[in-house]
Amino acid sequence: MTTQLKICGLTDPIMAAEAIVQGVTYIGLIFHPASKRHVTLDKAIAIAAAVHDAGGLIVPVFVDQQADEILDIATAVHADFVQLHGPTAAAAYSMLTAQYPCIVAQQFSQILKLDPQRDYLLYDYEEPGSGQPFDWQQVTLDPHYRAFIAGGITAETIPDAIAHFYPFALDISSGAESVLGVKDLDKIKACYDAVERSNNE
Repeated sequence: MTTQLKICGLTDPIMAAEAIVQGVTYIGLIFHPASKRHVTLDKAIAIAAAVHDAGGLIVPVFVDQQADEILDIATAVHADFVQLHGPTAAAAYSMLTAQYPCIVAQQFSQILKLDPQRDYLLYDYEEPGSGQPFDWQQVTLDPHYRAFIAGGITAETIPDAIAHFYPFALDISSGAESVLGVKDLDKIKACYDAVERSNNE
């Protein structure tokens, strides 16, 4: 399986579009107000338009928002997927599935009736976006679901992550930044190049 790349937490439309041009497939938009990568709805709409024009896919990321808010935002940005963290957001799952495939934090997979043909599991450190890796040796991927792997992944650790998990996609945030919360196109390209090299080995 060829691993794809998601870059999460972009806040600039031009950079987001350029990331797609560089080979990134998914752009994650953070709607968690406490995050340094949080975007307003107006900015998110602009980023989503630029990403879609460049041929990429938009994934709004929610942490404990209510279902109505999630649906309103997903509709406004023409979301391709919805990513859910936290019990409140996870509880909105049943209201979203008619419209969007969901990427769901793995710890909620046992309490939700996920559809392996439509939905995806995200394996991440307990504090998403912290740049901290989780212990890969303690995790066995559920073979029924396509997996996104996150948690402190950088261009340097991408080969090991792919060799260990063979995931559907890698989900990178801090590993594509030079300054916390600010993406770096050179690092994004380095991540994509590392994914491509591993895919071709």
